[in-house]
Amino acid sequence: MKRSLKRALALALGAMLLFSLMLPQALAAPEQSGKYGSNLKWTYSKGTMTLSGKGDMAYYEDEEDIPWPTNDIKKVVIKEGVTSLSDSAFAYCESLSSISLPKSLKKIGFKALNGTSLKEVKVAKGSKYFSTKKGVLFNKKKTTLVYYPTQKKGSSYTVPSSVKTIASDAFSGFMDVYNANPHL
Repeated sequence: MKRSLKRALALALGAMLLFSLMLPQALAAPEQSGKYGSNLKWTYSKGTMTLSGKGDMAYYEDEEDIPWPTNDIKKVVIKEGVTSLSDSAFAYCESLSSISLPKSLKKIGFKALNGTSLKEVKVAKGSKYFSTKKGVLFNKKKTTLVYYPTQKKGSSYTVPSSVKTIASDAFSGFMDVYNANPHL
């Protein structure tokens, strides 16, 4: 009886040891990839999602249909050739703190960046459609404020006098008050 109890205990301890050695590998996010619509591809590895291909991002009716792991993305790199981000493309990717937009990007959909932890937006030099000033995203001529990063430092923001329009979701979800120009 004692012998079988010792054997069972040894087997249980061995199984627990084996499980504890395999657990970190099982929890590590594997590289993932797939197609997004018919023209774009995405890859995800170690917190970075890369979107590549040619043309517009397909529109998905529901955020749950977006195929990448939204909770784990920390950085997004959009490659040259991608021309638009669909509505809610990276919405509620709560860990997303960095995004780089290519010069080919022409359009950013409604709430594409809402619910993220972005500190700044980067735009490739030579973009004909977008620009940034201190990490804030504008159209090229800086007449439209497109997006103010949710985790940008500072408790207030003065909209530049060149701005004539503020996108309806530019300040969504994080900032109660901003100092606007009287002409807006």
